[in-house]
Amino acid sequence: MAAAGVPTTDQRLFLIERLRRRGVSARTTAELLSHAVDGVSLRTTKSATMSRLGGDAPLLPGEAWPVNRRNQDPMTLVAVFDLAELHAPLPLPPDGRLVLFWDAVGADKGSDAWLDVAANASVRWLAPEVSTVDVPVPAAAWPFAPVSVKGVVTPIIGGIDFQLGEPLPGSARSVAIVDDMIFPFAHAAYSSDQLLGASQDIQGPVLEEIAYWFRHTSNADSRARYTADERKGKGWSLLAQVASTGGKDFRIDDYGNVSFAVPTADLYARRFDRAVAIFQSS
Repeated sequence: MAAAGVPTTDQRLFLIERLRRRGVSARTTAELLSHAVDGVSLRTTKSATMSRLGGDAPLLPGEAWPVNRRNQDPMTLVAVFDLAELHAPLPLPPDGRLVLFWDAVGADKGSDAWLDVAANASVRWLAPEVSTVDVPVPAAAWPFAPVSVKGVVTPIIGGIDFQLGEPLPGSARSVAIVDDMIFPFAHAAYSSDQLLGASQDIQGPVLEEIAYWFRHTSNADSRARYTADERKGKGWSLLAQVASTGGKDFRIDDYGNVSFAVPTADLYARRFDRAVAIFQSS
């Protein structure tokens, strides 16, 4: 249904009906759907697409390469997402390119600067009319060959760990049915590429980590860019999540994923300069 462009409201109704037919209770179904957020589920493809992981970075003419604000280390280009090609849902802009950078080298080193989530990422939205030049990623920043991605708009279910016990109200049979249906419907845990949606968590809910990192690893300059509530983890949305593709194609440190989050008010204002990045691995 998602591949055919069926609206997400109808996809949700379809899922509700399938669960009902399989005997899953209304309570379990409601709990499940409370963890679903509309987004773009991404998959790598051999077809040529404008959206990709890795590759050269589109920069403004004369623009300096993005660096970690704390130590000036160059960042790795994680992804370039063409929002029109991916049919990105609101509140993302309907077109232009979303470009994500992250301090992958710092992650490998485990440096204090990398642990500052407000300093280790750079995200920008390039409007369609903006002219850019493609610049190779510096060798010191871990460049990756481009990997094309495609996507479908669908409710993405996260925040539920089917592998660590019964996460939903209802019988073990209901949970097994949900497990069997949801993995094909959305994402399998630990392997997620997406725009918006609910996060696929490896070490606990991604957005709930924000307060911890601001409290323990950010410096005064980083904290000053955010409100007191934002530093407490209030009012944030998942912007994107990118995982390793496997093999040598694209590796997020030791095969984990990196999640980019923005203050929700910024997301609606199409402002991405205060994005933070949180890395999780198994």
